[in-house]
Amino acid sequence: MQRFAAALVLFAALGRAAYADPGHDAMRAVAAAFSAAHSFRGTVIVPSGGQLQIDFVAPDRYRMRMPMGEVVVIGGTTYMNVSGQWMQLASRAPGAKDALANLRAPAGTTAALDRAKVVDLGPAMLDGRPMHRWKIETTLDGGPVTSTMWVGRDNLPYRNEIVSNKGRATVLYSGYNSPIAISAPA
Repeated sequence: MQRFAAALVLFAALGRAAYADPGHDAMRAVAAAFSAAHSFRGTVIVPSGGQLQIDFVAPDRYRMRMPMGEVVVIGGTTYMNVSGQWMQLASRAPGAKDALANLRAPAGTTAALDRAKVVDLGPAMLDGRPMHRWKIETTLDGGPVTSTMWVGRDNLPYRNEIVSNKGRATVLYSGYNSPIAISAPA
């Protein structure tokens, strides 16, 4: 989850910085398109084979599926499924508020992204669709972070490969503005 949030923060916060070059302009366009998306799906894949799946519906609903269970957040209410049993938590799960906020309006990374180097890697194909690849190099949490992002003609990210001193992850995005239903478990 932290890598997923870091990936979102990395390009979304670039949209807030004031730059006058094509790379940073492109990242601002990506951040604006991503923030305007009503819904999306994300899959985070790590080299060990682990996966985290997330569905998001603005303004305040998300569902995370992990090997250890599932979490659903609707507004200020958090539900957790562990070993097939759903429970409603008395208050929002620790970190859930920050994680949800970071999906839409990343905070605390502007200084790192002000130093980011954005490199245009040119046109690319992803699953038979034309994309444009960008590489973003910066520091986050005291260490180097490199993100290689595939961006569609709609300015939305569809793949993001992140490498940092904390490890590697690939984030696959899909289902932008699709009808994703997230409701309280029965």
